[in-house]
Amino acid sequence: MADQMSMSEREAILAVEAAEANAVAAAARAADEEEKRRAEEERRKAEEEKRRLEALRAQQQWEEAQTSRVRQEVVQKIRSYLQDQSREVQAQVQSDWRDQQRLDHAKEVKIDKQIEILKKKKKDLEEHCESVDKSIEDIKEWIKEAEETTEEKALSADEMAVASSPLHAQMMDLSAENWATSDALYFLDRALYQGHLDCMVHQKQVRLLAKKQFLVRAHLSK
Repeated sequence: MADQMSMSEREAILAVEAAEANAVAAAARAADEEEKRRAEEERRKAEEEKRRLEALRAQQQWEEAQTSRVRQEVVQKIRSYLQDQSREVQAQVQSDWRDQQRLDHAKEVKIDKQIEILKKKKKDLEEHCESVDKSIEDIKEWIKEAEETTEEKALSADEMAVASSPLHAQMMDLSAENWATSDALYFLDRALYQGHLDCMVHQKQVRLLAKKQFLVRAHLSK
């Protein structure tokens, strides 16, 4: 009985030791499994981080490529716009230059034409002055002769100016009326300027005298 009891205790001890060994082995396996799981988790995280970094790098490269492409397009558009503006400015400058040349030429032609007209007017006025001077000398000579041959009674200007024909008499009357109207217009302007005459009255009288003078000059020119 004692031997049987000893055997049972020994078996129990062995069983306990075996159980402890199994427990230790199980714990070791569990630790190994946990270590493997952690290692696998770390490896998975490392791969995910790697993929994330690669994706981020690819995204960055794509953005850089897009930025470079957009920058090139913008630069090309700006260059094209500046070239178009430069051509437009050059064309406008050339057009303005041609217009200025034509304007200068027109001014020169106009000035030359005006100079020719003024020269002709100057020549006509000189000839007219010579004719007036000659007429004045003839009148002075005629007055001198008339004074020498007149009687003691002095003659008036109207008596001295005797027309040789009715036509000449009409011309003398029209000429006298023309100059008288010019004098009247002059004194009307002076009266308006000095404030002695109202503007409405001045305009009315000037209109009447101008119409009358126009008719007189028209008859005189005929």
